[in-house]
Amino acid sequence: MEIKYWSDIACPFCYIGSTRMKKAMKEVGIYDDTKLELKSFQLNPMEAKTAKSGDYINHFTSGKKELEADAKQKMAYIS
Repeated sequence: MEIKYWSDIACPFCYIGSTRMKKAMKEVGIYDDTKLELKSFQLNPMEAKTAKSGDYINHFTSGKKELEADAKQKMAYIS
């Protein structure tokens, strides 16, 4: 079997999905017999190539201070 999947390395949800897929494949015993081919997918090609500290929180909250605590909690959960 061969699985091709697209992922953006900057996307935490792509990472979570990829990790869970590989774990499930190992649990059902097909990981070693399956060729995985990662395809690069850039979610936002216009995004800056480097980020400053705090930029992610500002991105997720669209600059709304009242949403910062929730965004930080979610980022901590993802981490």
